[in-house]
Amino acid sequence: MKRFLIAIVGLMQAMAISAGGSTHSDYHFTHIKSANGLPHQQVETMAFDGMGRLWIGTRNGLACYDGYSFTTYYHDPGDSTSLNHNFVIKLGSAAIVPKPTISEAMTLAVNVSGA
Repeated sequence: MKRFLIAIVGLMQAMAISAGGSTHSDYHFTHIKSANGLPHQQVETMAFDGMGRLWIGTRNGLACYDGYSFTTYYHDPGDSTSLNHNFVIKLGSAAIVPKPTISEAMTLAVNVSGA
């Protein structure tokens, strides 16, 4: 059994070398922080919409990331069309229009208050 495992590991290494080396170099990761526009560092849920935008529900609001910048949505007690609460724990259907109105973005968020 030990020889079999060693053979498998050797085969995997040979395949990685023949494929041009390490495959992890094909990926680029960027740490997105509050300073970049994320409403809160603790993300509760995420979903992509049909336009490729990433919707992020956090403990302090909803964010839409287009790959370059954020559009953020928050609870505003004086605005009945805003989020019911800033703690967004679940996202609904993300099939929305290319430039969502505030009300379209609000229907995406399902939050603590049960909207």
